Amino acid sequence: MNAKILASFTMHQAVNQFLTDNAPKYSSNIAMQQVVTDYQTKVPLMIDGGKFLAIDKTPYSKSKADLKVELAEMLVKLSKMARVGLKKAKITVQKDQLSTTKSNYTHLADEDLFVTALANRDIMNAQIAVLSPLFVLQTEIDAMNQLAADFAAAKNTSEVVRKGTPTQRKGFIALVKEMDEMVKDLCMLAVRYDKADPIFYGQLIDTATPQAYGTHHTSVKVLITDQADGHLVTSAHAEISNSKKTGNSDSNGVVVLNEVRNGECTLKVQALGYKDVVKTIKIERGRENNFTVQLEKAA
Repeated sequence: MNAKILASFTMHQAVNQFLTDNAPKYSSNIAMQQVVTDYQTKVPLMIDGGKFLAIDKTPYSKSKADLKVELAEMLVKLSKMARVGLKKAKITVQKDQLSTTKSNYTHLADEDLFVTALANRDIMNAQIAVLSPLFVLQTEIDAMNQLAADFAAAKNTSEVVRKGTPTQRKGFIALVKEMDEMVKDLCMLAVRYDKADPIFYGQLIDTATPQAYGTHHTSVKVLITDQADGHLVTSAHAEISNSKKTGNSDSNGVVVLNEVRNGECTLKVQALGYKDVVKTIKIERGRENNFTVQLEKAA
């Protein structure tokens, strides 16, 4: 799973909490409420789909890994034969049963794989009269059952290999991207608050910005507003002295400067119609450093 998706996953949980805590702020904004309602119905689905992202650092032994592959290969072999036999007997098997794709087994968490093996065994046992001896033998089912038991009993169980199936990952990524677009819509619908409630709006924009995930890069994010009315200032120019990094504020009044040096430095902000601002800031390594700059209109 790439860092961008993981960052969005974390961001959506924060946005959901922010929207819940600040519901009275946008209670009169019908369009925004509708999007929030739709968005919040997807959050539990995202969290459930993201469960396979959890990583346990427990060492995973080679013997355990070898057993997992062996069990998966046996499941595929017997499942293929069982499907053929059941199809000829016109017995329907659900799509998620007796899978014939190896990755669908090896990507399962250990406990889930064990349960799946037993479920496949039960299906075959229930139809043994149809399957044996042309398709699946009882001795083969017994051998698979013993291998599943050996796998479950093996030491060094770990979730480190739990990455989800390709189908799970694809569905999860699609859902996160869909929610990314919904957050963009929410931010657009909330623009009316940039003057009426600039603190709420600024916090929403900040919360809805994915943070760097799994990296050690240092970045600076500057929110630029009008000192008089709190209005967001777009197309402002910002630069940092110690890294020679520069950038312009976007439609949300935000400038993001990545991979900057840590320590004290000078931040300079300029915008048409405003006085220049020069201030000393301290940048901490390996994180996103947030600053707000208020500009005073030029005489």
